[in-house]
Amino acid sequence: MRPPGTLMAVLINIGMLLIYAIGLWVSRFAMAMISVCAPVLFLLTFIWLPESSVFLTRKNRLDPAEKTLQWALGKENVDEELEEVKRIVETEDKCGKMTLKDMFKEIFTKAQNRRAFRIAMILLSGLTLTGAAPILAYQSYIYEEAGFEISTNASIILTGVAIVLSGCACVTVVRFTGKRLLLLIAAPICVVSLATIAIFFELQSSGYDVSQFKWVPTVFVVIYVLGFGFSLNPIPLAYIGEIFGVEVKVPAAVLNALYYAISTTAVVKFYQVR
Repeated sequence: MRPPGTLMAVLINIGMLLIYAIGLWVSRFAMAMISVCAPVLFLLTFIWLPESSVFLTRKNRLDPAEKTLQWALGKENVDEELEEVKRIVETEDKCGKMTLKDMFKEIFTKAQNRRAFRIAMILLSGLTLTGAAPILAYQSYIYEEAGFEISTNASIILTGVAIVLSGCACVTVVRFTGKRLLLLIAAPICVVSLATIAIFFELQSSGYDVSQFKWVPTVFVVIYVLGFGFSLNPIPLAYIGEIFGVEVKVPAAVLNALYYAISTTAVVKFYQVR
């Protein structure tokens, strides 16, 4: 898998880190104004970006398409890549004749699409049911309840740094190890970390003296974030973009996004229930 497959998750995590680091010290209005700088910069710079090779090929403008590929890939010989673009355009044109209803139907009537859909659901379930959303949303509460000496603000920034660094490590390592191995490594790390945090607070709420172990939640939240950012966060997003065929990619993305939104909301709400 190429690094760009996991790069989106890393960029999202960098945005979270900026919010953690800057948002603690400025007002919400100032934070909003700072956050808008990136979209404005994008707008100003990407005006000069060439049209995509797929668009140019579809318009039968092969010479500009070849130049775009040469510019993007940084090499002169792009014949192989141009042929791949042509195949993509042909496939998309065939799919363009299908109605949206037919596309949704294709997900459940073809065996390979059903299998891809099951894999996507399992990956998204792993992404949400690991509890990343409530852990990141309530981490300040977790640190305060634990009573560890380090400040809550410093702990939150440390968490943001950890998730960014682990995501960058994933981008670097995944091309050599593949996706499956990283998932098998990170999943047990997250399980052990969450179990340790749960045991700590269960003992605390039961009246046991855990004053000597106040560091446990902070340390294991960071360990959990490292495992989550290293695999369970970027890998599913990259996987889903690869396993579906062109003819069902759009409706599959709709269903996956809907499931992810509902499951994440449910996990966050259930976290509030004791």
